[in-house]
Amino acid sequence: MADTITVNYSWTKPEVGASSATWGTKLNNDLDAIDAQVFTNQQAGVQIGSIVMFAGATPPTNWFVCNGASLSTTTYSALFAIVGYTYGGSGANFNLPNFGARFPIGVGTNAQGIGTGLGEATGSFSNSIGVANLPPHAHPIVDVAHNHGVNQSPHAHGISTGSHSHAIHTGSHNHSVNGTVIAGAGLTNGGTNLQIGTTTSSTAGDLGGNTDTVGDLGGSTTAINANISLNASGTNLSTTQNAGSGTPLSVVPPLLCVNFIIRYQ
Repeated sequence: MADTITVNYSWTKPEVGASSATWGTKLNNDLDAIDAQVFTNQQAGVQIGSIVMFAGATPPTNWFVCNGASLSTTTYSALFAIVGYTYGGSGANFNLPNFGARFPIGVGTNAQGIGTGLGEATGSFSNSIGVANLPPHAHPIVDVAHNHGVNQSPHAHGISTGSHSHAIHTGSHNHSVNGTVIAGAGLTNGGTNLQIGTTTSSTAGDLGGNTDTVGDLGGSTTAINANISLNASGTNLSTTQNAGSGTPLSVVPPLLCVNFIIRYQ
């Protein structure tokens, strides 16, 4: 009985009763053909330029790790026809996408209105927070009781008066006059001696008048250096002290690192 073939792929079915040598060769050829066809079928479901996550370190056949490597535009023309210079390169070379320490994100505009185009690399693992990023809040103010010292320079105070007068006033009083006996000869009263004795006149009341004084009395007070201090008292006002070191804030969620691989043919 002669060899036959399979219906779909025409693989050889060795003749029944043929020698083991011929069976072995034919079966080996069939296995190589089956392997190639299965691989082709498996690859057919993944287009050139497709990127998938891969748990291993070494990518399978027809795949590269997305590490930004530079490739020839002619040697890898099928992949270059799809990605071009989107991920870098020029002339005879183009670059693979680089997923080293990066997350993938879809092309488009995010919720914050930030646009991301194909091949754009942006973002960071940490961010420094500014004042505008903080929520509204208050800082309590604690004031320490304190004194306010007051220093005054030595000085004098001048004394000035306007024009004025001082009235002169006396109480009631008498004026006495003492006299002596004078010989009466030749007097018309018959020779009687004339005696001028002591007489007293009474005067009461003021003598009247005043003294006039114009201008300043002059002089000054003694110079005094006044030292004044206030009682301890809080103003309830003070500045708050700076806080914080400005250490950038990590914005990376929990993650697990794997390889991203891309099919090139």
